[in-house]
Amino acid sequence: MDEDEQRERILVWVQCFSIHQNQASSLGLPSSLSEDWVTSTFSHARAECWSWIRSVNPDLPRILTIQRFVLRLSTVMGQCAGSTSGQNDALAGHALLSLLGKELAELENNISPMSLILSAHFLK
Repeated sequence: MDEDEQRERILVWVQCFSIHQNQASSLGLPSSLSEDWVTSTFSHARAECWSWIRSVNPDLPRILTIQRFVLRLSTVMGQCAGSTSGQNDALAGHALLSLLGKELAELENNISPMSLILSAHFLK
């Protein structure tokens, strides 16, 4: 596979992951996708490593970071095998919400300033 084909596949996968996470969280459903090497590497990589994808959509790395947070949030808060509802008990839930709230505030600081498109993804 040549470099252009590899880049095209990465771009398609990152956009599919983002769209899927957006739809799942909007509908209140757990994600059927898990994070993988591409999504993790892409959201943590140095800017110069992914300049080619930023030229396609400069907000995509930040949107992906938001979607990865939403995936962690839904996994932590809604997939407890120890209860019939799938939710954590009240004490654990409160502690987890506190930790996730701090992570959300840090995420907001890291992705600022936000474009209008990015703001819409962040506020969903």
